[in-house]
Amino acid sequence: MLAVVFGADGERVEERPEPVPAADEVLLRVEYCGICGSDLHAGEPDFRVGVVMGHEFSGTVVGTGRDVEGFSAGDRVVVNPNGDVCGRCAACVRGEVNLCANLWDTVVGLARDGGLAPYAAVRAQTLHRLPEQVDLAAGALVEPLAVALRTVRNSGIPVGEQAVVFGGGPIGLLVTSVLRAAGASRITVIEPNPTRREKALAQGATDVVDPYSTPVGEAFADPAVAPRFAFECSGVPQLVGEAVKALAPRGVLTVTGYSRRPPEFDAADLLFKEITIRGSFIYVSEFRDAIELLARGRVDVSALISGVVPVADADEAFSAMRSSPEAVKHLISDHHSTV
Repeated sequence: MLAVVFGADGERVEERPEPVPAADEVLLRVEYCGICGSDLHAGEPDFRVGVVMGHEFSGTVVGTGRDVEGFSAGDRVVVNPNGDVCGRCAACVRGEVNLCANLWDTVVGLARDGGLAPYAAVRAQTLHRLPEQVDLAAGALVEPLAVALRTVRNSGIPVGEQAVVFGGGPIGLLVTSVLRAAGASRITVIEPNPTRREKALAQGATDVVDPYSTPVGEAFADPAVAPRFAFECSGVPQLVGEAVKALAPRGVLTVTGYSRRPPEFDAADLLFKEITIRGSFIYVSEFRDAIELLARGRVDVSALISGVVPVADADEAFSAMRSSPEAVKHLISDHHSTV
């Protein structure tokens, strides 16, 4: 079978044998697998050379190892790529499984073979059942939706508050959706691309700002519209400073966008306004809760899917997501028609 494999110089499509499940693994037919921003910027040591990429995927069970109980052929599932935690380290004992000391040795799609292939074998403990009312394509967005859900929860934003979201990429748009579902009164999305600004409005934003035509400082110059909660979802380090400057006194900035460069901000803005900066990393119970949000129709992710292509054309999807701001989330599937 063809698979997208991480190499020293990035992703490549190559032949791989179909996986055979170990005793504690389940063999999945991969229905849809999303390309994540981390896949676009993959590098060592987080990604292991030779590993099949892809950590946002839904599947159908086609076989199980001899020790697996509770799953059988035909089950519709979604994979929690960070669900294989050790359960023994200090973080796991505290229930902070997203901070498991051994996580980077088990992450599906980074350290273990993932879903950018027609079939994948994963440990049973990473699987969650997908309700019938959630289609399999939407199931491929459970993982980023869980990231967005934890980001909003970590912020502590109460119902009725104003918020500003920096970045109209997949996570920023999903954070916007969750904020709307959580009852935020005004949600402003800062995004230079017009297509993504339109998508932000469709996902629940009340206002959008093009920072090239209206600097962020001008957009929130009136203290009455200065938000108390901001979300940095782009991974652009300078925007941490923009967010700190835009926030009202005693505001909270939650950062989920990752950059290898350190953030930039004015210490005076941070100190004199008593701003709180919080990080948010993957999820704990939010993976299960994200499935429930989709099942109840509280969040719609369909508009974020930019297209579906087979594994053989994955390089084109990677290229589109790197070069075109209009491409939000491409899915890979060898089992469904392309769109």
